[in-house]
Amino acid sequence: MTGTWDDSGRFGRDRNWDVLPADEAPVDWTVDPGQGWLQGPLDLEFLRGRCLALSLAPGQMALLVRENSLQTVYLDGGHLLDIGPGPEQIAPACGLIFLAGNGALNLHWNSDRPLRIGREPGTALIGHCHLMVDGPQSFFDAFLRGPATIDPDFILRLVEQMVHGSLEEILADVCNDSHDPGPLEIQSRLTGLSPADVADELAACGLGCTNLAVYTAAPPMHEGLTAETVRETAGHHDRDGHN
Repeated sequence: MTGTWDDSGRFGRDRNWDVLPADEAPVDWTVDPGQGWLQGPLDLEFLRGRCLALSLAPGQMALLVRENSLQTVYLDGGHLLDIGPGPEQIAPACGLIFLAGNGALNLHWNSDRPLRIGREPGTALIGHCHLMVDGPQSFFDAFLRGPATIDPDFILRLVEQMVHGSLEEILADVCNDSHDPGPLEIQSRLTGLSPADVADELAACGLGCTNLAVYTAAPPMHEGLTAETVRETAGHHDRDGHN
């Protein structure tokens, strides 16, 4: 719908109104986080000659990709995408990948599905790690470049494997082939673990850690150290380093 602005700065009424034909009006598009943290790619070919009115909620982002290359990143807010072959338009061969989980990727480990560290079968660890995409280009290069279709569950497993590898490196001085540490020794190292410890490796993949808490599945008991004490102190750090 078009109109004119009056002298007061308000949109004009009963002056030069015109209703755009249905095949010319922008196509409204929003992202439902209930459909998953990673969605797409949306093929833009069906919008050739049309405009896409993209509305992203806070924390959401859209990646415009073409031929396995990231073209543009749209952050929260409204964006009008003109789709067509012109030099000032977005090529219909492009697609949109949506990160719709309000920025957070949550990994959880529990007694039924623990994180294992050390020699087989390994010491079982439980806890959680909350991540967000800080660098869309690096995240795309690390996890999304290549496949024509995207499996969010598979991508999440890749992210989890990377976090597991980071924790293994951190605990390498405790868990190695010549030493089989007990829960107390591992827990002692985990107590001081914070997001800063995994920041560098995660940043290389476009991720940031906002919260990290990891502890042994069977809290150690030693010289007055209780399970409750362990769970209160082990790994409970946020991104700013507050307990």
